[in-house]
Amino acid sequence: MLLMAVIGIPMYLCATAATPIAAGLLLAGVSPGTVLVFLVAAPVTSLATLGVLRRELGGRALIAYLAGILTSVVLLGLGIDALANVWQLNIPDQVEGVQELLPEWLEAAALVMLLVLAIKPLRQRLVPAFPSAPDPRLDTHHDSGAGQWHPTCKENQRMSDTPWTSAMPEEQFELMREILAAPSPVGLEGAMTYGVLKPHFERFAPAGWQLHQFKGHAGVVLDTHPGRDDLFKVMIIGHADKIRMQVRSIGEDGKIWINSDSFLPNVLVGHEVTLFSEDPEAPGSYRRIEGGTVEALGAIHFSDPAQRSGDKGIKKEQLYLDLQIHGDNKKQQVENLGVRPGDAILLERPIRHGFSPDTFYGAYLDNGLGCFVTAEVARLIAEAGGTDKVRVMFAIASYEEIGRFGSRVLAGELEPDAIIAVDVNHDYVAAPGIGDRRMQPLEMGKGFTMSVGSIASEQLNRIIESTAREHAIPMQRDIVGVDTGTDGMAGVLAAVDCVATSIGFPIRNMHTISETGNTRDVVAAIHAITRSLQALDALPDPQREFLDNHPRLDQAGPLSHRGGEKPADQQS
Repeated sequence: MLLMAVIGIPMYLCATAATPIAAGLLLAGVSPGTVLVFLVAAPVTSLATLGVLRRELGGRALIAYLAGILTSVVLLGLGIDALANVWQLNIPDQVEGVQELLPEWLEAAALVMLLVLAIKPLRQRLVPAFPSAPDPRLDTHHDSGAGQWHPTCKENQRMSDTPWTSAMPEEQFELMREILAAPSPVGLEGAMTYGVLKPHFERFAPAGWQLHQFKGHAGVVLDTHPGRDDLFKVMIIGHADKIRMQVRSIGEDGKIWINSDSFLPNVLVGHEVTLFSEDPEAPGSYRRIEGGTVEALGAIHFSDPAQRSGDKGIKKEQLYLDLQIHGDNKKQQVENLGVRPGDAILLERPIRHGFSPDTFYGAYLDNGLGCFVTAEVARLIAEAGGTDKVRVMFAIASYEEIGRFGSRVLAGELEPDAIIAVDVNHDYVAAPGIGDRRMQPLEMGKGFTMSVGSIASEQLNRIIESTAREHAIPMQRDIVGVDTGTDGMAGVLAAVDCVATSIGFPIRNMHTISETGNTRDVVAAIHAITRSLQALDALPDPQREFLDNHPRLDQAGPLSHRGGEKPADQQS
């Protein structure tokens, strides 16, 4: 039997193909138990399945999976042979005959049960005992007092089977790298939206989904139910724009003086950049100049004593791009390249795996990461068969860095009922000096973040937090006050009646050349949003859920002292 299992497991056979082979083995005299081992082991997995399993969950999960299959099928085969001997069954003789083994009423009942379980609308209406998501009204808030939620021991046992507890697969990391590497400075976001994300959406989007495009900016929206304004509409927003430097003027000595935008001038000096310039002889066509570096002071030997000691910093007006121009007519050499004031300059810093496990670093995590999460949620929703009562709009916005103008246009045009912005957050624990100012202890590697404040919907947050707890996804609460600082404000800015919140992940060194993040936080955000959308889709009436259930603090119950003993899962 073990040999039969070893033969059957790697074979790529479905149940239909395995059945005639099993019948032939029976007629050849192989024992019923041994045949059953093949009949079960062959369709249940294959070499392709094993390869995917190893890539997604790792070698240990693969070994456990194989051990479980081998043990169960061999025990099942031994049991069948034992029963056949006890009951004196002649299986080959029965195979050669034609007869009904079950009464017709039982067959009909089984068929009805199969239909109810297989068809989602029937299952939701006829079998409420089998919910496809937790009850999001259930207030299961639980934190440690520091804004970070800790799963219980029982939940910890389940986390070993969840993707946010493992290293991000390399294929997924490469997609993240491709999105983050797309040159998409503010106002020129098309490289990320049309060059990377639009083709990515088209690879997995089911028939019927639609990609919206816009005239005034390069934002795109992937829509699961275009035109269905009767459905509850949820917009997931990441923004594609990058902060950038710009050419200010060209000096007689060939120095290209630049504006630093939202970068600290001190962090830019000495780093390689690429300059993008429109071809004046072919409007709409762009060229790139590589190999230049950002400079300010030249050699330390020429700096004044205060700069050499660090008492005096670098002013943004001192920054220039050095293209190593030399010889005669230096300014003319630059102008002959077609370089003009206003040309965009981006850092050459693609993301790389970090030294510490599950970390990565590079430039422009803000906010290609939000676009990556939005795209991955769209893929997971598509692979799960879509949604029934919720229309999801996966938005890649622009102009966030200059006032969130892109996302407010998307909200004004499509009028979502709910908005979930996806954006980077700060690791306050690692920020120099910030922890001493008693900021919230958000920390890289401890889960995704969820905004809590005046603008964040308590009802929407409750669904997300309940879903995270149900699936043991680690979460941290981010205190945002009157403004999330993200595209979560799009509905308010566009004067659209909708609930909103913001999901993020703590990163270090924001707006520098070495922003740093943790892949587990990013994956946690992907799956928290995906499962929250499925929880919304499972509600009897998502519209009424938010119309009728605004929090009522006048109905708050009393809370008495509960002692100082730590919860069991936090005791050492």
